[in-house]
Amino acid sequence: MSSSLAKRTLDRAQAGLQSGTGASLPELVRLIHTLSKNALEVSVPELVESIERDSSILAKVISLANKLGYNPTATPIASLDQAIHLIGFDRVRTLAMSLLLLEQSQRQQSSEEQREVAARALCAGLVAQQAALEMGTLDADQAFVCASLRNFGTIVMAMIMVEDYRKVLRFAVGRTVAEAERHIFGMTSLELARSLLKGTKMPETVMGCLVPFEPNGCPPGQHSPAARMLGLTEFAQRFADLSFDGTVSSVEFEARSVRLVEQFKAYVPASDTLIEDALSFADERLSQFIRGLQREGASTAVGQRLRQRIGGIDPTMSVNSHVRRPAEQLPPAVDIGVSAADSGSADGTVVDPTATWTDGIERLRAHATDLKRPLSEILGLALDIVTQGFGAQASALFSAELPGEPYRVTDQRGDLLRALRPGAIKGSDRTVFGICLSRRENVLIHDANDAKIRPYLPDWLQGRGAPPSFVLLPLFHERAVQGLIVCSWRERRKIIITPEHVALIRTLLGLVAQAFDQNRQAAA
Repeated sequence: MSSSLAKRTLDRAQAGLQSGTGASLPELVRLIHTLSKNALEVSVPELVESIERDSSILAKVISLANKLGYNPTATPIASLDQAIHLIGFDRVRTLAMSLLLLEQSQRQQSSEEQREVAARALCAGLVAQQAALEMGTLDADQAFVCASLRNFGTIVMAMIMVEDYRKVLRFAVGRTVAEAERHIFGMTSLELARSLLKGTKMPETVMGCLVPFEPNGCPPGQHSPAARMLGLTEFAQRFADLSFDGTVSSVEFEARSVRLVEQFKAYVPASDTLIEDALSFADERLSQFIRGLQREGASTAVGQRLRQRIGGIDPTMSVNSHVRRPAEQLPPAVDIGVSAADSGSADGTVVDPTATWTDGIERLRAHATDLKRPLSEILGLALDIVTQGFGAQASALFSAELPGEPYRVTDQRGDLLRALRPGAIKGSDRTVFGICLSRRENVLIHDANDAKIRPYLPDWLQGRGAPPSFVLLPLFHERAVQGLIVCSWRERRKIIITPEHVALIRTLLGLVAQAFDQNRQAAA
């Protein structure tokens, strides 16, 4: 650990955790910290007090305890004490933590990064719980707590120090997450978790799962229970991270999942259907929560991603997606993100994933880290890279001088769009541009003349001379969208973005975000 930087990080985290119900501390972190301090040793009154502080979670725990089959006697449960007596202490604690993480993964007031870390923690807990149930040698509720709390340091970073956590995500491009965490925070998320929980009553069973782990080659059965629990929780976390990685295609997910199971075969159930079983268990448990909370027909971002993985659906449909947002705002026939080739008369335009992008990104990286380089020059280079990478015949950069202003064309390549005299665009527009800006998602339009698409085109992009095919790429820093790039063609064509290209675009967007960040700091 970098001592001075690590100390500042620890001080900030402790101050946030001690601020109680203050506005700076989301309820999730406060309540999980209370539960985890006494996990496996906390008394019944302490657990009741911890959960009762959040009346909404309390009501949901009691409701679900009555409805999820946890209550075999069918005796009506009216209080938390009664729930603990009838369905068990461990089950109530696990249920409360599940609900906390589920609520946070859906909480619209939280940032996307905060929702994502909660979703990954919940998924990791459910995967570990299912595997422990199948093995029968580890306590399933303990496995849920250990796997969920293995993410505790990451949750604290995202909830209390979200700006720096976003820097970690950007800095991690081309590096390990641990390297990025040490660079920004002076310590890893696991080191932060152990430091925060060192003085608590948490037993070594849980503390033992807050250390780095790499599986060894020992045969199954030759590990201590503590080692098996650690290996299982590391597997669950890696599997959850892989499942929620929006840059991993369905084909790559299948191959990497098989390798992951082989790597951890001494710590997970010996089952040919482990991956399907883990995904199905997590999805079914989430569905039970939704049904038990009387939200029939409702969906969650966590459930959507799990069902994508179960169904072999490619989540690389979104360059910027971590946990995908609902698609109810999308007009029909609009592709978001990566598109596969299909039949038809249109020519196929495959984005070049090789030299044009990799060489260009290296040049952009050098420009973005040069504090004397004007922002307009960096954006111009990014526009050149995107235009050449797509093989587009014309492109334009929309940006705004001040936050809240409409986005206008500030740079162009080619004359196709120039002749149309593009108007200003806003995130609130009910057009494909508005969708791109508000959702911060790539939008691919293969045929702008499609009757389902035309109502969502701005007036200046319709009629004679308008490009029949184009792609929209949002440029954003943290939650603020700084601009948008449009690439277009004179002829109708199918636009194909390969999974390899997804990672390259994310790298480019991260570098542009870094340039915006530096420009804002210099102007302050």
